[in-house]
Amino acid sequence: MCLRDIAANTLLDSALFQQPVLLDALVPHLKVLELEHDDQFTDEQLSSLQGTVILDFDKVSDKTDAAVFASLHWLGVRSQGLETIRINLAIASQATADRVMRYLAALVGSLASSPTPLQYHIYVEDIAANTLLDSALFRQPVFLDMFVPRLKVLELEHHNDFTDEQLSVLPQLTALHRLSMEDLGDDGIPLAVPANMSALTGLIEFAINSPPEDPAFLSNLHQLTNLQLINGLPTTVDHLRDLSNLRLLMLIACDLRDFPDPMCS
Repeated sequence: MCLRDIAANTLLDSALFQQPVLLDALVPHLKVLELEHDDQFTDEQLSSLQGTVILDFDKVSDKTDAAVFASLHWLGVRSQGLETIRINLAIASQATADRVMRYLAALVGSLASSPTPLQYHIYVEDIAANTLLDSALFRQPVFLDMFVPRLKVLELEHHNDFTDEQLSVLPQLTALHRLSMEDLGDDGIPLAVPANMSALTGLIEFAINSPPEDPAFLSNLHQLTNLQLINGLPTTVDHLRDLSNLRLLMLIACDLRDFPDPMCS
């Protein structure tokens, strides 16, 4: 069960959470909890969440500083049942990046004395992410040592074009999302997937009239289990047959005339 895109602390305070059917059946199975905007949870509210809780820090602004730091403090002192931290970095400027760096430094300090070893799942999304990789944020030791090796999901938005060198610092990447929007002036950018990304298991390619120039990039993704193609077929049947571990293939708004009958069956 996932709580997201809501004023979630208001929900925890509401009569909904006091109903036995929800408390007994659902709360123990809560897996993802997203803190949005100015949400600030109390120890009492969070104490009812006993599963693997993923705290999602997003939409950082000056107005959210107090709430974010309060949540980080809770992580340091009340994390007995917490196993995973999911951190969303939604960064649009260097000023915001500097502020996020303070959050991450505080998080590292808070977790240093935690009795439970925690997993870090770091997501970079909804930003000009290659600009972030080139920025001073990624060169700070606390980030390089603790967070970059644990980056799990990378979402390329609009006109992002990563180089092999940039992607080579992300050895644990398991999911890559690429979105190419025609109405934003994207004329078509080839998606390069270097061989070192062999751990990648999920790829979403969202393209409108802008397929990659080289469909052979799939030949590097031997561990790929989840492939979603949206608005186009940026590959060939032969390359799909190379994906021996593929378990889920989603074709959304694709022209199936490019597939021979045996493949469709």
